Amino acid sequence: NFTRVNTAKARQSVVSPLGLDDRTVATLVHASGLIGMFTVGILGFLGPLAIYLMYQDRSEFVTRQAKEALNFQISLLLLSIVIVMLTMFSCGVAFPLMFVVPVMQLLFGIIAPMQVWAGNDYRYPLTMRLLR
Repeated sequence: NFTRVNTAKARQSVVSPLGLDDRTVATLVHASGLIGMFTVGILGFLGPLAIYLMYQDRSEFVTRQAKEALNFQISLLLLSIVIVMLTMFSCGVAFPLMFVVPVMQLLFGIIAPMQVWAGNDYRYPLTMRLLR
């Protein structure tokens, strides 16, 4: 059962499962990375990926925000791999760097959903733009 929802930005009608509007789904995209950190650890990119695949043809705003969240999550994953390798090769000297990724995830995992909920396009700093 689908509900027709009018988007605020594009002024077009989008069919959305569960009757969710674009702003709500985009907020969930960004929050899913933070939720993923606490549930599946380094697989925090799965939430943004799933929403991107579901909404890529439905909403330009959600697609843009899903790409942004997915780029951020992939960047954090790659950074985590580099930090772990650096810690191993330095015999633990680089261990304090292990806290960088969780702090970034927590900080931007709060800022991004708040910005998107307010209706703003959010772009993460220090992020590789793999999906454009």
